Amino acid sequence: MKIRHLRKREEFAYVLDGKTRKRSSIISLHTRRAGEKEQDLVKVGIIATKKFVSKAVLRNYIRRVIYEHFRTNKELYSPGAMIVVRITRDLEKEAKRELSAKVRKELTKLSKELRIIAR
Repeated sequence: MKIRHLRKREEFAYVLDGKTRKRSSIISLHTRRAGEKEQDLVKVGIIATKKFVSKAVLRNYIRRVIYEHFRTNKELYSPGAMIVVRITRDLEKEAKRELSAKVRKELTKLSKELRIIAR
């Protein structure tokens, strides 16, 4: 199974229009099933706006952490899932190591709640 990035506005809109979402203190996770052609992929998109993470360096770091989480745990996620991760709280004051651990923990917890983890 492969992890791919959501790139087009239409793909983000398709996932965000779905009813399946969960929120935590720092992120919101939106999911939807992919079409017939993409059943062997997991597609991941990230929304990290300047409103919540004003520094580009930190925004890109958060994106890398999230993509790395999905890449290293790809066998856990059920094929055909489209996932959008949205940052919902100001994360400027967090230390990078603490932030990385917190984001990974929240992603795993929300993924289990949404049942997009295959096991």
